[in-house]
Amino acid sequence: MKTILITGGASGFGKGVAMHYLKAGERVIAVGSSKSNGDIFLNEAKKLDATDRAFYIQADLSLVKENQRAVEELRERFQSLDMLIFCATKHSKKYIETQEGLEFTFALDYLSRFILSYGLKVCLEKTDCPVILNVCGSGMKGTVNWNDLQHKNSFEALKVMMHGSRLNDLSGVSFVQNDTTSKIKYIMYNPWAVKTPGMEAFGSSVTKLIYKVIGKSVNQAAMIIVKLLDNPPDTNLSAYREHKKLNLSHASYNPENAQRLYSITAKLLNDFAIKKQYKEMKQVNKIVPNIWFNSDEGKISNIIAYYKNIFSNDFQEGEIIPLGETPSGNTEMCEVHIFSQKYVLMSTAKKHHPLNDSISFMIHCEDQNEIDKYWNCFTLDGEESQCGWCTDKYGLRWQVLPWNLEEMMNKPNSFEVMMKQKKIVIAEYLE
Repeated sequence: MKTILITGGASGFGKGVAMHYLKAGERVIAVGSSKSNGDIFLNEAKKLDATDRAFYIQADLSLVKENQRAVEELRERFQSLDMLIFCATKHSKKYIETQEGLEFTFALDYLSRFILSYGLKVCLEKTDCPVILNVCGSGMKGTVNWNDLQHKNSFEALKVMMHGSRLNDLSGVSFVQNDTTSKIKYIMYNPWAVKTPGMEAFGSSVTKLIYKVIGKSVNQAAMIIVKLLDNPPDTNLSAYREHKKLNLSHASYNPENAQRLYSITAKLLNDFAIKKQYKEMKQVNKIVPNIWFNSDEGKISNIIAYYKNIFSNDFQEGEIIPLGETPSGNTEMCEVHIFSQKYVLMSTAKKHHPLNDSISFMIHCEDQNEIDKYWNCFTLDGEESQCGWCTDKYGLRWQVLPWNLEEMMNKPNSFEVMMKQKKIVIAEYLE
């Protein structure tokens, strides 16, 4: 069963996509601001006997803090995602500023998608073939207003709407550029003309006539999206207008502009003090583990090098702080971050209370390869224990576990399987 998240999934063609996948037996999470639309969505799911597979999260995605809350809730409740589909949009004929001081269309149509794509990246990477589909006016003509990204000084409704599509095109490009795992397929999708209530109310008389004549129904638009999602392209980045694949050499997908926008957006979010999983964000930890090691002459550099070798790019160290002679002999400290979690490492020359089983660190691995990697690193100069436990070179205890351990332990005879294992071997739980 796939888990599919759709912003705007309780109305418009976002709802059309949602209902299709519910009928197909998938798990669907719709996110939207309207409680009444959410109630209708859940009632329709009930009629399909899909109550246990349909979820609605109410959130005002025009607010940065609401996107942050949604990311936290989604990561806690669902852990993994197969598809992330951005359909939430709402256009205004006049300038509206959110309570956070952002122009409404910029916040909802662009910034929300940026936050959710990076915030939920870890959930997508836990599935085999993850896909992000960003519904926008991809590949259309237009330029980015670098001097006024939010059109606070010159608001024209149609230009602002199209400008949001330019930003989303660049955001898709930079997402793939910055994705070192290269696992997620990112599709920018232009549905062209769709007869949604929002567009019919928003457009000019000419626009309304065009949409009336050539516009697709919500269900027609939804089915095109479904076909694309069920048969995604081979490349990590692609763009479509309806069925037609677009050329990524188009100016809308300029890679330099993409990185420029990414940097501006990351700084903007940093100014909002959003402490999430992007590289530009600093994570503040209220409780920080302080780990006391013993090493030759109290030098901490070898300890730092040891863990740096294991965690590589997910390990960042600060400056070594020499504390000099203490009751425990020469002492040094260093603040490090491992997977964005802050730790303070301390090393003394004289032996103190040794590390033991009362404190251990659980590392949740994506698959067997990652389990093998960390297990082999820790036990190379350390020791194997039981049930996924091991001790590293310096005596620190680790539990090397699959990310879905709770689900695995619900399988028949899982406890007996674990009791026989030192390193966790996922395949043995599936037999």
